[in-house]
Order: sequence, then structure tokens, then C-alpha cells
Amino acid sequence: MTASDIAPVRARRTALADEDGLREVFATFATGVTVVAATDPSTGRPFGFTTSSFTSVALDPPLILLGVDHAHPVWARVRDRRYWSVNVLAERHTTADPPGDGLPAPDWSPSPHGAPVFDGALAWLECSLEAEHRMGGRLIVVARVGHLDTHAPGRPLVRFRDRRGTFTT
Repeated sequence: MTASDIAPVRARRTALADEDGLREVFATFATGVTVVAATDPSTGRPFGFTTSSFTSVALDPPLILLGVDHAHPVWARVRDRRYWSVNVLAERHTTADPPGDGLPAPDWSPSPHGAPVFDGALAWLECSLEAEHRMGGRLIVVARVGHLDTHAPGRPLVRFRDRRGTFTT
């Protein structure tokens, strides 16, 4: 992404937060893109979905947070697995727009407990569900991190104003 990719946005004034206003505001927050993935026990193949709602919660114990649509059909399948992964995507994954069960990279290797670690991901975390809280139409998922590693060098895939790209410094 370059400065020319960033179009000016006209400020709008509103007394109350509404859905459109929140979408507009959140679109101005550049964030990394991750894939939450698990392995299908019947096929041995990975499945998952992308999310930009990912952050750390605590270092001790090691906990992360995901924001997931409460009706997301793939999250329901991931939740059923004891271990699953969060893969931090690199700029090489820019064309990844997950169809169906949402995997941008078919090449992977297993984490210590068999969760998919995507080739070319900048980092990965192997997780297990710690807690889940419904807030509006979203689930706040808290996961315990068991294993992790930085995986590949490179620049991160970033989401900004509903576009994916990278940035230059």
C-alpha cells in the first residue's frame, strides 16, 4: 500500500454510533490478516477462515483473543477440534480470498499437535479454546497458546479500508 492508495475520507458528524459509522471508523484501522485453521479428522486436510480480529490478551498465561461472527459455520468446526492454529499471513498471500472453508495456502505442515502451519506465514500459534463470550452478533474467543514460532521472513499482509496489501517504510 502506498500513500496514493489512501483516498481522503470526508468527516461525518453523528451524535450516536451506528453500524455504518463503526464500519467506516474500523476500516481506517490497519490490521494484520490471520487464518484460523484446524485439521479435518476424516480427511487430514486443513480448513479454516481469515480474520483480522486478533490480538494478545496476556503473556502469563499466554492468551489471545479472536472476534468471530457467532454464526460462522467454519468457526463451529474449528471449535470442535482440541488444537487449532492462527497463522499470521505475509504479503505473498494478498490474493488469498478464502472460498468455502477459507484456506489461502494449501501448503502446510503440522504443529506439535497437528494444527495446520501455513508455508510462508510470518508466524503461527497453536491454540486451544479457553473461553467464548457472545457479544452482539460476535463471539469473543479467548484461546490459550501452547506452541508458537516465527516461521518465515517477510512483510505482513495488512487490511486497510477493506483492501489487502502491504506497506512500505
